[in-house]
Amino acid sequence: MEDLDERLPLNVNDLIEKLNKIFPERCARVEQTLNEIMYEAGQRSVIYWLLELQARENNNINKDE
Repeated sequence: MEDLDERLPLNVNDLIEKLNKIFPERCARVEQTLNEIMYEAGQRSVIYWLLELQARENNNINKDE
């Protein structure tokens, strides 16, 4: 993993970008155990959740304009 020693990003966009670099979307590999696959899926689910919150926020901002 890279960028672990850096500070936490100051905004959500930068945080999502950083997490996407550290935990990219990947296909499961044959040599992985089910536990490893599920662990990586859990990491990605956090990023998906942040992306969903970001999309909702953007939609709310656009509705207010």
